[in-house]
Amino acid sequence: RDVPFGLHHITCADGTTIGCESCEELWTPQASHIDLALRGVEIIGNGSGSHHELRKLSTRMELMINATRKCGGVYLYSNQRGCDGSRTYYDGCAM
Repeated sequence: RDVPFGLHHITCADGTTIGCESCEELWTPQASHIDLALRGVEIIGNGSGSHHELRKLSTRMELMINATRKCGGVYLYSNQRGCDGSRTYYDGCAM
């Protein structure tokens, strides 16, 4: 059997389409949410592992707001929470 690899989305029984992009893709100029939106995806999720920095939340917010302005739909964001056992801290931000 073949398994699809790459950028894909699912369509629910009611016709709602859901896709996701990885943490890093939100920060790139040609982010996956652009291609997903062009395919008709309405809800885009981002399960992130972005470490904490001062004033980084405002940058994240700006990226998500711009993604929604460009593409419409709903953008869901959830960041990892906790510590990696060393010096890296993840703030658990969710929007």
